[in-house]
Amino acid sequence: MRLQVGTDSLRGDIRAYARRFDLLELFAEKGRLPRIERLREMRGAVTDEFVFSVRVGRRLATLEVGAETEQAKSYALEVAAALGARFLVLQTPHTVMPTARVRRRLVELAQELDGDYELAWEPHGLWQDDDAAETAEQMGAVLVRDLSREAAPESSILYTRLRALGRSGVSVDGLDRTALALAGADEAFVIIEGEGAVRAAATLRETLKEAFAEDDDADQDDDEEDEDDSADAAEGEDEAADEAADEDEDDSA
Repeated sequence: MRLQVGTDSLRGDIRAYARRFDLLELFAEKGRLPRIERLREMRGAVTDEFVFSVRVGRRLATLEVGAETEQAKSYALEVAAALGARFLVLQTPHTVMPTARVRRRLVELAQELDGDYELAWEPHGLWQDDDAAETAEQMGAVLVRDLSREAAPESSILYTRLRALGRSGVSVDGLDRTALALAGADEAFVIIEGEGAVRAAATLRETLKEAFAEDDDADQDDDEEDEDDSADAAEGEDEAADEAADEDEDDSA
């Protein structure tokens, strides 16, 4: 499984950050990010395996229409292109309710945002799990959930935001639940909020490593049991063949 872990903001130099994490989510709100030229330099300062994710601005996330919304969309796409982003994240607020009109608008917006990245949708508010999953499928988007508290979507690609509880960060139990939820995915992208992100990332990686090691040991035991069963079966067939040969000799005599 491919696991990428990071935070939702950059503090300090990108090279120093990349020594601890391999995923970075940036908020594409004008005035909160460096110039586009600087963003391109950040892309060039990290390895190809490093993943950038871009969360669109508030105006676009509220599904409003108008000139400011179009500007927010253009800016988000420009940021995503400069960073070579793998994901464009649409985090809709509680005011975006699960109505038929909203669902249509979400699908339309997903089509407008189509590009060389994957769209991830993070609904807040009154969305039920099944309703959100169905809408994400219609959008062609990866559904974002907090896997420390919520069930994982049925997908080979998981994108999760682990929300912190105050200054304590993500709990150990929350990291254990997240690791369990991620174990079945082909690719997992984890954003950790709050304090202690470095420690939480290390704990999550170690927990998953141990889980996969246990699975490998179990698979090896199963293989050995299968080999033993095959050997026993072959031995039984040999004994049966010997007995048949002895009976044939007796009949000939």
